[in-house]
Amino acid sequence: MDPTEAPCALTVIIPFYNETAFIAMAVGSCLGQGISGLEVIIVNDNPAEFAPDYFDGLGFPETVRVLHHAANAGLSAARNTGIAAARGVIVGFLDADDYYVSGGLAAHLDFAQRSGADMTHAQTYITRVGSPQLSVLPRDRRLFAEQKVRKALRDCENAQFITSSWSSLYRADFLVRARLIFDEAQVKFEDRLFVLSAVTAAGSIAQLGEPVRVWRRRAGSISTSRPDSAVHVLQVQLLEKCLAVMSAWSDRTNAPPRFLKREIYNTIARLIWDIDIFPAIVAADDPVYADLAGRLQRLSDYGALGGSIFDDPLVKVIDRVGAKSRKGLITRADFFEIQRAVREADFTAANSLLLQRRATRRKNSGARPKGRKLILHLGMHKTGSTALQRWLSDNVNALADLGILFPATGLPTDPEFSTRDEGLPGHQLLLSSLADDTAVETWDRLDREIAVSGCQTVFLSCENFLMPFREDRAEVTPQLIDLLARFDDIHPFAFVRRPDVALDRLYREVVAIGSRAGSRTIEEFQVDYQSILTDLPELFTPFEELAGRRVRLLDYDAQGRDPIAAIADALGLPELRKVNSETPIRQVYRTLDRETVTAARTINALLTSQDRRHAALRDFFRTAPRSTQPEDLFLSPHDRRAVLSEFQEKSAIWAAERGYAPDYSDLVHGLVDTTWSPALGLSPAMNEAMLQACLRSETDTPSTVLPKIGRGVPDRAPSYSITIRPKPWLIRLLRRFGRGV
Repeated sequence: MDPTEAPCALTVIIPFYNETAFIAMAVGSCLGQGISGLEVIIVNDNPAEFAPDYFDGLGFPETVRVLHHAANAGLSAARNTGIAAARGVIVGFLDADDYYVSGGLAAHLDFAQRSGADMTHAQTYITRVGSPQLSVLPRDRRLFAEQKVRKALRDCENAQFITSSWSSLYRADFLVRARLIFDEAQVKFEDRLFVLSAVTAAGSIAQLGEPVRVWRRRAGSISTSRPDSAVHVLQVQLLEKCLAVMSAWSDRTNAPPRFLKREIYNTIARLIWDIDIFPAIVAADDPVYADLAGRLQRLSDYGALGGSIFDDPLVKVIDRVGAKSRKGLITRADFFEIQRAVREADFTAANSLLLQRRATRRKNSGARPKGRKLILHLGMHKTGSTALQRWLSDNVNALADLGILFPATGLPTDPEFSTRDEGLPGHQLLLSSLADDTAVETWDRLDREIAVSGCQTVFLSCENFLMPFREDRAEVTPQLIDLLARFDDIHPFAFVRRPDVALDRLYREVVAIGSRAGSRTIEEFQVDYQSILTDLPELFTPFEELAGRRVRLLDYDAQGRDPIAAIADALGLPELRKVNSETPIRQVYRTLDRETVTAARTINALLTSQDRRHAALRDFFRTAPRSTQPEDLFLSPHDRRAVLSEFQEKSAIWAAERGYAPDYSDLVHGLVDTTWSPALGLSPAMNEAMLQACLRSETDTPSTVLPKIGRGVPDRAPSYSITIRPKPWLIRLLRRFGRGV
């Protein structure tokens, strides 16, 4: 804290690295609280890329200060820079890609001031990757729903499981008194160490019991990306330091043993469910892991745990033993067996046990008909898939005469499945069955349809088989592969188009289908999905391993005008040409223009009820006027070059070996003299059409009620009922006066 500056009520510290798509939302969410005496400090930890004039151009008021590091120093150092410069009596932290809900920070500050506590915790909303749809962070919902003020950790035991620094506000004098700063050696995973140091030092702890901010989950962030050896070192280091903090506090205060045991339990649980380190140690292809193996041995031998740990009331709340998870169903016996194996340096046994539990998650019917050929169309998105699927559906009888089945199983039949009349998502229900526990039933029905048809070749088509948008893609893909393995002879193929145009077109489609993800800007969309969409090896390799052959990549830009001919030649199905000559394929699902997409995005942002969004969009697309604005990509030429560069780095060689080899230098050169302007606002006619569609979607049924702070936002309208049960004395009183109840 800076003693030379006059104090203010609150300082919010926002470290910045490259969150250009989100920083305005983060700062605006602070300024919109109506707090008198608010200071916002942005710490620029990426000065090599973002000079001061970048922040000057954002137009923030004087209450927002920007401090610049001389060089990148890491998230912990950025927060420490903010702490040193803060003038606030109370200090809070906000990540640059997160934001406060309306009135949330103000309520948090008010309670912190009234409680006078050294630190005041509040619950947090969490979003899904790629969507603004909110729910209360599960741990917060279970542990921190009560509003209370307590003297210290021994009187507020659940505070041991606060995990994030940004979920609390801290008195500045407490931070100084306790000498609390972030450990700059923890360039990642720094939060819990700071919080654990805070809760063990605090003389008083309060909790608001309501969510006030939004943790925006992002693809490629720490919480969603794959770890490497550097990440594993930081994760193990964090576990060691947290155990040391809790052990020292327990000794210093003579705390009951349960506090340290909870931390030991938490350490083993993190190794089982959160830190995918065992396979790397077993592979032994990096000397770093030899050292980490010894450190894990010492961690697992830190103290004895018995079965009674699972009876601890706080452990019960966060315990994942016996629950479904991406690691499978881990039993209590498994938990202790893994701890024993790590203690004895038997990482092969620990890894094997986890692999066995994960394998039992997969559902399959067991029936694997032999001798059948599968033509597997894997998209990609916006490469004429709807036209192909319409053609296959229209010619299902002609194809059956040739021994080719385009199954009805898995095709949506609800006309309102799509927001556009021409939409057809292919065999989407085969994929969605993986999420709702109907996979066995659905795929068995597919087997029966194949058997009845007598066809030896099956044609499945769905862009979403690649699942680029699913958070659980790494877990669900093996299940899909297991179900597809019922076919002996699998021929995967896909159309690919130039990646910058593909990303732009896919963004428009995400907006048009009416998901909550369709309320975001294309810059936010890029942050979440550009990395996976430009990584073809990551997307297609599981299907190549299944098929035992390379996927055939067909150039949509070169062959998309006659895709049936391209498929026939690539897959050795000349009979498809004859069917196409009798009923030619035709374009039925055109890409929407920028203005129409902008209006659709507005609908997605305004209507939180999924039913209303879909109804309004269907109405709007049928009545929207033709746009008169100049058409272009949403992406600027600079962004398009970045997409092409990333695709070339990740996928060019791999894709060329499979048939897709455009001239990248020609694609980039074509952008040099490209004229471009950002999308304009809505014309009066388009704006009116959008508003009228929203109004016509409103019915007399209850719409989604935005919840009071403390409850997740549902995607569909909830229903409520109130039951009044009079007290027995009131019933007797009413009867006495002859007013029976």
